[in-house]
Amino acid sequence: MKFNRSLYIILLFCFVAASCKYTNGKKKELITTDGKIDIPVKKWALKDFYSDEKQLAFLVDSIYNSIDDDEKAAQLIMPAVSDQIRNKYPFSKILALYGKKLIGGVLFLKNKTGTVKDEMLLLKHFEDSLNLLPLIYTCDGEPALFHKKFTDTDSLKKASEQITLSDVLTATKAVSGQIKAMNLNWNFAPVGDLSFNEAIIGNRSFGSNKEDVIQKCCLFINTSNQFNIVTSLKHFPGHGDVIGDSHKGIVTINGAMNELECFRKIIEIAKPISVMVGHIAVNNRTRFNTKGLPSSLSKIIVTDLLKDSLNFNGIKVTDAMGMGAVKDIPDADFKAIQAGNDVVVMPKNVQLLHDQIGMILKQNSGLKIQVVESIKKIIRLKICAGVIKL
Repeated sequence: MKFNRSLYIILLFCFVAASCKYTNGKKKELITTDGKIDIPVKKWALKDFYSDEKQLAFLVDSIYNSIDDDEKAAQLIMPAVSDQIRNKYPFSKILALYGKKLIGGVLFLKNKTGTVKDEMLLLKHFEDSLNLLPLIYTCDGEPALFHKKFTDTDSLKKASEQITLSDVLTATKAVSGQIKAMNLNWNFAPVGDLSFNEAIIGNRSFGSNKEDVIQKCCLFINTSNQFNIVTSLKHFPGHGDVIGDSHKGIVTINGAMNELECFRKIIEIAKPISVMVGHIAVNNRTRFNTKGLPSSLSKIIVTDLLKDSLNFNGIKVTDAMGMGAVKDIPDADFKAIQAGNDVVVMPKNVQLLHDQIGMILKQNSGLKIQVVESIKKIIRLKICAGVIKL
């Protein structure tokens, strides 16, 4: 999509009275009171996401100001699609949601690779014909799960089988190459949890040694970024040292958060753009006690711990909101926004959540400031990942 609603001010980062235009698609011609200055068009990349470049910030603001509140609210909502009927996530529903400006991204949950490409072509047609902000496309691309999520691909070494850094590099390149070939942008991996929980983590983890997990997750993140694939470190603050499976019900960290140091170090070293917050209650008798709520719905974890204490300024996403740990909690989707998440994955009620976010945008509140920041982070990501093409 050539996003043409606000490009005439992309290069006004110097905040002077000016106008600009395309020159053969290669340069912008900046006309100021001092005359004409030719400036090359900047090609943004994932490495720029955390930069403080004024040009990028001004571009984000320009796009934000050019879209209506419906599209703004949509950026925080990500449903799933599957070509398997039993999963009840039909593509027809995704088309309808996108056409109504209710969603900003799509998670391809369980599909064949050819289906993914065909569906993305149809979504691109909607994008162009309705002049919509483009969607960002995600997947659960852990090596242990990849062949289950994309049913016509070959199986790869599970994380637990990747003994050496060379093993990690080979598997990550294989996964990233296939994701890139499908034109997906965002991989909900790697798993930063330790491997103690056999119920659901087990072989999805790089092991029980913290240094191994840290080193291998950092390599996974950095290698994925070389393919221009965004990663999402999960499941914060740690699903590997608990009993049970949050797909089926609430799980709880009782006492110290023993996996927190892994997440802290990976965030510090590899600077992942995204972290996925798990549906894990914390009962550790400290300031980070969630009082029975899963971490994904707790401001104490999402904002106070992850954002403020660990200085994570990237995109905070929820684990799937249809999982057993959260599905029976009233208004869980909106509670996830209130907690400080930037993206709600697979919300139970897309329309209701969209309406609730839209109401926030009409208010003058601290929550509005938070939501506006979240929307701008998604726009920034779409620019840096090449989703919004300039």
